[in-house]
Amino acid sequence: MTDPFIGDTAVFCSSLWEPEQWMFCDGRELEIERFTALYATIGDQYGGDAKRTFALPKIPDPVPGASYVMAVEGWFRARDDRSVWAPDVVAFAREWLGAPPPGTMVPTGQIINIRDNRELFAVIGYAFGGNGQTTFALPNLGNRFVLCTEGKFPRRR
Repeated sequence: MTDPFIGDTAVFCSSLWEPEQWMFCDGRELEIERFTALYATIGDQYGGDAKRTFALPKIPDPVPGASYVMAVEGWFRARDDRSVWAPDVVAFAREWLGAPPPGTMVPTGQIINIRDNRELFAVIGYAFGGNGQTTFALPNLGNRFVLCTEGKFPRRR
């Protein structure tokens, strides 16, 4: 979740802490002066007085223990930029068929081994199941998502 575009929204598999550069989509108000690039990206469409404050969107959690987050720091995307940044959970318009891309899993609630997935366990813990000693579960997001299981460990905000 490093080097995102400001305003990108992603599913983060924890509701206990925000990754660095991101905030929960919980509807909180932010100061325009402090987050000028984000305000330029999303404006006051989610609330605020549009003079000193604006608000993040309020998006319900997709499943218990996971949260939507929005990048509040990172790259500023030009209005005509159509490039895509791959967050840690990627949605697809159809069911995922076949093997997922390398470094990802399809999160369907499966129980996996902590020993082989230490970094991922450090982020999501056993909020979705497992015993927390040797196993943990991925959230069940259906077959329309892939979950990044390799890469940089996100720092806490």
